[in-house]
Amino acid sequence: GNSLPDSITKQYVSVGDKQYDVYDLDPNYETNNKLIDSFFRCLPSQKEIDFFKDNYYDGKEEELSAESLYEDLYESYLTIEQLRFCINYSIVNGAEYDELEIADDEKVEDALSMILDNNFYGFDKYFKIAGVDYSVHVYAHQELLLKEEILPTNIKKWIDSHPAILPLCARLVTESHPFIGVRRALLDDVAFSDVACFADKDYDVDADATISWIIGKALTYTYNSERYKTMMAIIEALPTDFQSMPFLRYTGGVAPKTASTTLPLPQFVLERYQDNCSFLSVFSWVNQFETRLESSKKLSDYIKKNVVYVYAENDLLFNHGLKNKPRWTIRTTVESKNLPEYSDRIYKKWKKLPESNGITIHISDKPIVMNFM
Repeated sequence: GNSLPDSITKQYVSVGDKQYDVYDLDPNYETNNKLIDSFFRCLPSQKEIDFFKDNYYDGKEEELSAESLYEDLYESYLTIEQLRFCINYSIVNGAEYDELEIADDEKVEDALSMILDNNFYGFDKYFKIAGVDYSVHVYAHQELLLKEEILPTNIKKWIDSHPAILPLCARLVTESHPFIGVRRALLDDVAFSDVACFADKDYDVDADATISWIIGKALTYTYNSERYKTMMAIIEALPTDFQSMPFLRYTGGVAPKTASTTLPLPQFVLERYQDNCSFLSVFSWVNQFETRLESSKKLSDYIKKNVVYVYAENDLLFNHGLKNKPRWTIRTTVESKNLPEYSDRIYKKWKKLPESNGITIHISDKPIVMNFM
């Protein structure tokens, strides 16, 4: 028949300040201990039981190490109690394994409730929630997210009703993250200064996702608004080798003068860089340009038909290898010795119309000093 186990396993094991019942974590240990107990119950008296314990199991009561128990469990599909033990062990010992999973017959909501009850900070560094990709999914209002960033419905619903778990998350991105917070600021047209993350090449994927979201919202950027200033700061912060650069494109439209502004303000939309573009610096504007942009539909339509991006300093173009792209200057008059005039057929036709008001457009493939006459 079967032989008795060589030792008795102690029933409890500790991790940090928490104690766990070994029998709940691995029933095999309970089976072995019960086998010994059942044998003792077969002995005729307590005297024989004590004799057997003293002669065969004296000094053989072993305390199971938390490490060996974790090694036996961590790659298995876990019960909620096993998950509690493995997350606790991982946090206390800085375990490398980051894909703890629960069994199919366990509910993720029960797992999250257990985590909240135990105040397990950083649990998401170790627990793999089915259907959640921490590198993609975000907990935030749906209006702030791309479709692929939206959490599974059951997880979003549970967090909505248990927001206290959010401070325990180390990997799950929320609205407090700059890449998400800037989206809210742009929607609300309020100031936002934390754009340094856009300069970090390690976050190119996140930056690109945020830019895709911004473009998808089709927002209007009025010159010198908080939204405009934030977007320009993002554009200027992006790494020099950033793929598919975004730029603010002139729409040909303006925001009318208000009590707080002395001039109509040009408006822009955000789009990815197009190669058939030109650039027009804000330092090239003269009063007549903004005013005539407001009053002349022909001028507005002409700018709208062309791909013209706004910039401030030449460094932006130099840093992104665009120093040779055409740059416009807007002048009321030009001497023949000045920059070559734009040669586009539509422009030449427009220039002859009364609506052009004497405006001419000149381009340069090289850096220039902006002079207005």
